[in-house]
Amino acid sequence: MIAAAEAVDSRTGIAVQLIVIDTLARCIGSGDENSAQYMSQFLAACDRIRLSTGATVLIVHHVGKSAQAGARGSSALLGAVDTAIEVEKLYYGRVARVVKQKDGQDGIEIGFDLEEVEIGHDDEGEPITTCVVRPATEIAKARPKLTATRNWRWKRFTT
Repeated sequence: MIAAAEAVDSRTGIAVQLIVIDTLARCIGSGDENSAQYMSQFLAACDRIRLSTGATVLIVHHVGKSAQAGARGSSALLGAVDTAIEVEKLYYGRVARVVKQKDGQDGIEIGFDLEEVEIGHDDEGEPITTCVVRPATEIAKARPKLTATRNWRWKRFTT
């Protein structure tokens, strides 16, 4: 990774500013994300990349079976990062929630949605698309749960 970032800088004269590790589970190799020892080794490697390149290292990680419990695996990850942002897709839009901010405020929520845009065409003339983030004026809300009073009984009417 360090050599690749140096090659980009050498060829373009532009230093790499952001390196995305997507996902932690794929990139930890044979290591166990539940083990504090393996997680510490993974984080040390991320620090080597950050210090050698000067780039920010962003780690994409998933929540476990219970989203309320937070990120999967060893708690060493949350303890080591400067910023942790949880992104959730809700019924109407998405929300990014600051779970941890080393030198700032936790708990901030930012509403957004994704818009698909065409950025070109492939060799067969098919469109190449990506998504761009569009800020939302309101924070996305979860779909309301149906209760017994909201359930309707449907009757079949015949004539």
